[in-house]
Amino acid sequence: MTQQSNKLSRFWQELKRRKVTRTITVYAAAAFVTLELVSIIVEPLKLPEWTLPFIIVLLIVGFIIAVILSWIYDKHPEGGIVKTESAEKIKTEDIPVSSNSWKIASYISFVVIVALIVLNIIPRTNLLQETKILAVLPFENWSADEAYAHLGNALANEIITELSKVRDFHVVSYTSASRYKDKRDLSIPQIGRELGANFIIEGTVERQNDRVSIHVQVIQAENDNNIWANEYTGDWKDIFIIQDEIALNVAAQLEAVLTNEDRARIDENPTGNPEAYDFYLKGLYFYEEGGDGLTIEAISRFKEAIRLDSSFALPWTYLAMCYWRQTDYSRSAQFQKAKEANERALELNPNLSIAIVNMAEILDNEYDFQGAEEQIRLALKTDPNNQYVLRNAGRFYTILGEHAMSIAYCKQALQDDPNNRAALVYLMRAYFYSGQFENARATEKMHDELGYKGNEVLHYQLLLDEGLLDMIFSEPPYMDAEDAQSVGLAAAYFISGDMEMGEKQIIRLRETGILYYHIAMAYAYGVHTEEVCTWLERSFEKRETVLIYLAVDPAFASYRNEPRIMAILQKMKLL
Repeated sequence: MTQQSNKLSRFWQELKRRKVTRTITVYAAAAFVTLELVSIIVEPLKLPEWTLPFIIVLLIVGFIIAVILSWIYDKHPEGGIVKTESAEKIKTEDIPVSSNSWKIASYISFVVIVALIVLNIIPRTNLLQETKILAVLPFENWSADEAYAHLGNALANEIITELSKVRDFHVVSYTSASRYKDKRDLSIPQIGRELGANFIIEGTVERQNDRVSIHVQVIQAENDNNIWANEYTGDWKDIFIIQDEIALNVAAQLEAVLTNEDRARIDENPTGNPEAYDFYLKGLYFYEEGGDGLTIEAISRFKEAIRLDSSFALPWTYLAMCYWRQTDYSRSAQFQKAKEANERALELNPNLSIAIVNMAEILDNEYDFQGAEEQIRLALKTDPNNQYVLRNAGRFYTILGEHAMSIAYCKQALQDDPNNRAALVYLMRAYFYSGQFENARATEKMHDELGYKGNEVLHYQLLLDEGLLDMIFSEPPYMDAEDAQSVGLAAAYFISGDMEMGEKQIIRLRETGILYYHIAMAYAYGVHTEEVCTWLERSFEKRETVLIYLAVDPAFASYRNEPRIMAILQKMKLL
């Protein structure tokens, strides 16, 4: 052991004698500075992405050469560059005393390296290397003409789409961010906390005829610091160039890592027709506002955009989503129209993640679960940070009973978008179906505090499975949903043995046109096997979309071995 230590000590002394350590120190400092300078100028000078890796390779090769030359040769004051003699051939008194200038240079090099590391790493840790969660608030619309009233909301939505193409960014959905349109009295730090975002983007837009002016600013949410602001002015026909510039500049200011694929996706223009794009934005505005009447308005605008440019994939996608809203939760004629429009969107743009996910939902409602899963996987690969993709992946895996995966995807969607209504509903369903009642209740509370609707029957089902019949009998209709309350009341009456009152609620439900699946659910809690089978068969005949949960819904757990129920599950390819 001592002999080995002596060898290492002699080798270290030899490295110092031959000034190899000095060379390494100075070279490392120079290389570090070189890399920093190159990384700074790559973006402004628009150098190719291979520039930095190429410089790194050159520096590694140069390092090896420098070490070898330092070992073999030395610089003497009198003789210039000479070959270094071996340690055995040199006397101690002949060893030149190390120059203080070299020592000073070594110390300075060391200090430079440490300083650069400190200056470079600390700011990145505080700001630039943290997870970048962005929320784009609806833009203030300064346009005087009512024809452009949609621009503030629609433009913010489009910038969200552009920024979502940067894989280094996690962007809060428009649905969540739009809730702050009329809450300008709230502070930026408060909005950031509520949205779970550390960067807020806000701005203004003004359009006059064919001219448009957009002002954008990026704010650090925690301390309300304005990081960057810029104004873009140009013709409406250049709107895609402007949006690309905004996305690229935001990425540069936040030092996001942009891959070639990210840049290609940002540079991709959805249409070459500015007028078609304007109609698409108007349709998007009406679609996001929701409601039956506005959905019809949205369909009209999307159709006009398609008339002007039939190769424009986005209006085809949202036209499909409008038709889906009109399906009445069954495989009706609108379902087929939604499918055809979505297929057309994918023909035009096979990488459009929204359309890919929509196709997965269409396929699972056609009971092609293998095909649906292929689409889900493709969407996750294409757009892994998209909340719409993530929450729908959560929805899909609940159908298959893969509750752990469902919970994970829903949580991932909520991590970047805590106010995502659909993700909260899908997460509540996954918790409930897996028997995690406490977590389901906590998720429902989060959903309700945001003032959302959309989980009414699930609310009563949770009360039924927890045995909280008194709450069903005593509370007013949850979310003002009397139909959902009637489902809960019918089941509660059946459980308590009051068959007459239970049947009265069923009669009421049949008159309202509620889903057959929910009538079957009410009977299921009352152990009415014949009625359960009958109404589920009717649900299957109508192709109600909610029927895809039959294999995992706890309401029907004790019925799934019934031959008539098994026959339905087999036809649906869930058995």
